[in-house]
Amino acid sequence: MLEFLWDRLDREGVPEKLTLLMHKVISKSDYIDREELSASILKQFSIEPILKKWLKDLNEDLDDDDLGFVIEGDIGSVIAGSLTSVVRKIFDKSSNTEYLDDAYSKNGADMFRFVMRGLAPSIDVLTEETMSELDDDDVLVALMMDICKKGQQDHKLFKKQIKDTANQILKYPGRIMPFVKFNPHRKGAVEIVEEALKMGGCVGVKLYPTLQYKIGINGHQHRSKFRRLYQYCNDNDVPIIQHCNHGGFIANEDDKDYCDPSDWKEVLDHYPKLKVCFGHFGDEVNFVGQVGVKANSFTAKILKLMKTNKYKGRVFADLSFHVAQLDGGAAAEKNYFDNLKVWMGDADYSSQIMWGTDSFLVQKRMRERSYWEYYKSKFMATFGGVGELEKVSLTNSARFLNLPIGGNQAGLNIDRYVSFIDGKRSSVSGHAAMWLLEYVKLSNQDLTKHLRMYLKGWSELNPVHFRTWFHLKDKGVIPNGTFEEAGTYKIENFGFLRSTAISSNARSLRAASLASNLRKVLLDPESNPKLKMTVSKSKFKSEIRKYLLKKKGTVASLARKIQKYVEVV
Repeated sequence: MLEFLWDRLDREGVPEKLTLLMHKVISKSDYIDREELSASILKQFSIEPILKKWLKDLNEDLDDDDLGFVIEGDIGSVIAGSLTSVVRKIFDKSSNTEYLDDAYSKNGADMFRFVMRGLAPSIDVLTEETMSELDDDDVLVALMMDICKKGQQDHKLFKKQIKDTANQILKYPGRIMPFVKFNPHRKGAVEIVEEALKMGGCVGVKLYPTLQYKIGINGHQHRSKFRRLYQYCNDNDVPIIQHCNHGGFIANEDDKDYCDPSDWKEVLDHYPKLKVCFGHFGDEVNFVGQVGVKANSFTAKILKLMKTNKYKGRVFADLSFHVAQLDGGAAAEKNYFDNLKVWMGDADYSSQIMWGTDSFLVQKRMRERSYWEYYKSKFMATFGGVGELEKVSLTNSARFLNLPIGGNQAGLNIDRYVSFIDGKRSSVSGHAAMWLLEYVKLSNQDLTKHLRMYLKGWSELNPVHFRTWFHLKDKGVIPNGTFEEAGTYKIENFGFLRSTAISSNARSLRAASLASNLRKVLLDPESNPKLKMTVSKSKFKSEIRKYLLKKKGTVASLARKIQKYVEVV
């Protein structure tokens, strides 16, 4: 993994001093954590005259006590555990952090964010950081990887990846949709993938042919495995995503053409319900050089499959990690979007093109949010609105995934996904996506109830938690601060409860008034999702008043108390 990070940095051409430093630190050990890497970077900043002067120039704007220690060379005085935060501030300040500027620029901040994601200590941390850049209703399609070489099976590690990824579903039910990786070089690959699809929460399959395998059903050593895989996917509404460009992970240079979309003709002919998405649309370099694409390019072959009558609605392509148009100048960018305009004007193409990011890897070029804002801006300019972007990012994606959105019927893969959540309902800790709540409301009332009941912890995704926090902060009952900080704020510190100048009767009235106002905020008809009370207005007011007057617990415990009386409509 560390070698992979260095290789990506080297290819991206980030500042030489910084890449040399990263390489030096990364190469010294088989394992390194974020704080250790950050400490090494800060040490270089504090001793190299050029970098030190750069920091002094930044310091006026950063106004950070820890940065002052770095400038003075006293790294040891930086608050423990905050080294990574300090370096992130430095890099972010060194570049314009506006989303569109971030998209157009390549700088040290991109490099640092990319490496920090790569050194995330767990899938839990990686998911949390990725989801923090997304809106509440955004869905993340989590594509697993399996880069085993012949003879290297590491079953335990791969199965742990599947389990850990599936656990993220329970934190973001309906918002994390895993695709399990199929690598025919792995012993028992078909059985592992089928298990992940049947009972592991996975909704699709990811293929990566440049890891030295062909995907057809005839004439190669893995054909029997692929026949079994395709048959299962065909019969059980399982979509497939295949990496499709000449970059990425490549076992050998000779393996680049294993991603050739033409190889799918025999597969699509033999399995009439199978759906495939070609990641990266064959490579964006194919449509930045001119309007129209070269006849032999992967992109041209994908477009031809999309136009073939018997494949319509089954062949998709995504716009993930497309940056050649950003790096190639105005002409390249114009060609890129002129091509998209032509394709989006064709009913066949426009219904089978999807938006995507290639999460994690896009970080080496820009924030994920920047990628979205860039496309949003360009689609506005190209099409006069975001309607076409909504088509590729919502409508088409929902059809590919078989999500019950926009009139689509849920596929069998989605039914199994919901059953996975139902079977793990006592472990669900995050607020369910609206599409999932709506779907289970129609098909399984018990599951809907469980999804509401098991909103544990202190989650900003939980509407009861969020609205309680917002109202208390808005009314000055708790101090301004982050959502996370508010969860541990003690009820005994509420101003009207702590003040000795307020009589007990007045304190009781204030508590009742706060409870009444909280109820109004929670039931605000303009908010989404809509909530309803399961108890009468007077009982809610009485119970919350009594809870407040006990002066015990925290804001988070107050929210959990309120949760008992609230349901999603």
